[in-house]
Amino acid sequence: MNKLLSILNSKYFLSTVIGLSILVIITGVFMVKHAHEQAVVYAEQQKLIADQKTNQEADETLEKLQAMAAQAEAELNASRSTQTGAPEKIDFTPESAKEKVEKMQNKNPESGSEDWCEVMMVKPDAEWTQEEQGVFAKNCL
Repeated sequence: MNKLLSILNSKYFLSTVIGLSILVIITGVFMVKHAHEQAVVYAEQQKLIADQKTNQEADETLEKLQAMAAQAEAELNASRSTQTGAPEKIDFTPESAKEKVEKMQNKNPESGSEDWCEVMMVKPDAEWTQEEQGVFAKNCL
């Protein structure tokens, strides 16, 4: 037991304990620094993965929009008349309005009336006067 106490009280033992303590502290500092570097690398990798995913989603969206544009262009080209290259005029006049006007047999209804509105629906836009446009907007819409 005396031998153990003498070892514990010796300068050599104290120096060894202090040396080992310093070694443990240096190792701990190194490990903390290394862990921080690893965390930075991991964060950069995660950012790259997120950027790649975002770019992939943007590319997919762009491809969808390009496909929609191509389809719309194809439909537009299919609707063009072969002679002029302009889109064919589409008649939006309801069939019921055309039939009602035919039954009137060229009668001129009072301006602004319901029958007059039906006649105007059938009449080509280019033949409308400024006055007729105003009356139609006021009474028929």
